[in-house]
Amino acid sequence: MKYLTIDDIKSQLRLDFDCEDALLELYGTGAEDTILYLCNRTYENLVGTYGEVPPAIRQLTLELVDIGYTHRSPVSPTNMSLVPYNFELLLYEYVALAGTPMLNERDRIVNTLQAEKANIDFFASDDQSDTKTELCQRIDDMITKFMNVPSLTPMILISMGDSLKKMVDDVNAYLKSLTS
Repeated sequence: MKYLTIDDIKSQLRLDFDCEDALLELYGTGAEDTILYLCNRTYENLVGTYGEVPPAIRQLTLELVDIGYTHRSPVSPTNMSLVPYNFELLLYEYVALAGTPMLNERDRIVNTLQAEKANIDFFASDDQSDTKTELCQRIDDMITKFMNVPSLTPMILISMGDSLKKMVDDVNAYLKSLTS
């Protein structure tokens, strides 16, 4: 582990035995790697920028370890949800935005929308219908909206992905109607 210790993790989990130290090391390393990935930073970059690993980053990493240790399976018999905004609010300040997973996903969605518009232009070049005009306008509006989101969160990306799926379905239905 780069910045957590076994003692940090045991304090978070309220453990006082040593028999699972190897497992805790695994969870700690995985949580650190995940947080650094989400921040689009290396450990050295984080320390170089802030002089140390900021307390909020340490807290989030310990929360991830706690989740992994407490819920050792990706399925749960109970309904679990994130504490609203906690994770994003604490992490947001430390994210190096260029090339982050969230920006990359947004860019992938926008590129897919641009490709769908190119498909319409190519496969329906002769069509002058209102449907084509409306679809192209919707795509342009979505691209503008997605490129101007002030702060990306996982929930916003899920919404963007849902909007993209609907748009792709609408474009496919339109293109299919041209061949019918």
